[in-house]
Amino acid sequence: MRTANEANKEKFLKAAVSELEEHGIADFSIRRVAKKCGVSCAAPYKHFESKTDLLAEVMRYIGKKWNDVLTDTVEAHKDEPIRDQLVAICMAYIAFLCTYPEYQTILYMSDRVFQPDVLAEKSKVSITTSELISEYCRLIEIDEETKRRKVFVVRSLLFGGAIMINSGMLPFDGGTMDMIKANIIREFDIA
Repeated sequence: MRTANEANKEKFLKAAVSELEEHGIADFSIRRVAKKCGVSCAAPYKHFESKTDLLAEVMRYIGKKWNDVLTDTVEAHKDEPIRDQLVAICMAYIAFLCTYPEYQTILYMSDRVFQPDVLAEKSKVSITTSELISEYCRLIEIDEETKRRKVFVVRSLLFGGAIMINSGMLPFDGGTMDMIKANIIREFDIA
């Protein structure tokens, strides 16, 4: 069972996500985060040492949410070939971004706006997928340039697909997901 302290911290994190989505990093305000939570502007500092600490916690929070989905996906596909695991992870990632479009906004913010400790948390979001892609490329013996191209195309499909769905350009339905999946599979299958 969660403590009141943990519940309050999560309330601040959710408000910080909302604040980032609405105002971006440049105009991020802990005062507005507190106001959204209905508490004094000093209250967030009981949980977070600074604005940077709060932003790093937001990244850890998003990372944990994604890691829960990733762990479930990997477990569900653990007996499948790496290529099929990667496709399942890609589809889970798009579904994650479309289910939580506010996370997409934060994950796609320019790295130039984050301090190094926040960037370190942000980079953890895709470590497992990167490791699986490297393992897949090693198994099928492709060179670094081809690997770079595959990673670029697959990430473009993921991010572009999520952006198009979240902006209303494409519906978030089985047809769209099947189309994206078919293109991801095609990219993994071509040399």
